[in-house]
Amino acid sequence: MIVSIPDTREAAAFQSIANGRRSVYFFQSTPIPNETIRWAIRLAMRAPNHYKTKPWRFHVYAGAGRELLADAFERGALSIGQDRARARAKIYAAPVTVVVACLHDPDHAKSLLHEDQFATAAAVENLLLALSAAGIGAIWGTGRLIETEAVRALVGLVNPVDRIIAAITVGYADPERPLPPRSEEELESVVHWHAE
Repeated sequence: MIVSIPDTREAAAFQSIANGRRSVYFFQSTPIPNETIRWAIRLAMRAPNHYKTKPWRFHVYAGAGRELLADAFERGALSIGQDRARARAKIYAAPVTVVVACLHDPDHAKSLLHEDQFATAAAVENLLLALSAAGIGAIWGTGRLIETEAVRALVGLVNPVDRIIAAITVGYADPERPLPPRSEEELESVVHWHAE
């Protein structure tokens, strides 16, 4: 089903960016300019956030800095019985990994933990869309490995309620490994109108 869009350049541009954003699994080794990552993170921080708590923290591992994250992944894999070499290799699959953590202030009078986590997840989506708009591929990684104490300690998480929301692998997509076509989503299966 074709969905019509408002007749503005902005709407058409956003549709193009949202439709073009895909999870990329295979990357080129070409470095990503630091300024491009900074630009994308600035846009990520435009995510909606109750009470302006700014709970997100972005830890960028690039170049030789990836060794720190690879070491933490290896230690984390060992602690949960996963393959250490495979965990370590994940960090070198692309030029950059951005670990996004959510820090919640339990002393804030009104801030709720789940609202801070939702805000951080919204920031991750903004980051993915910004990277896609810049022609850069990425994939949102989650799972037991990024939640291990080794990775938490690396990014400075002390409070038990603080958590890592994503480990985003970032790089230019490998043109030799094209992505499969995306199927069209049917709105009727997920949308329930209550207009009358």
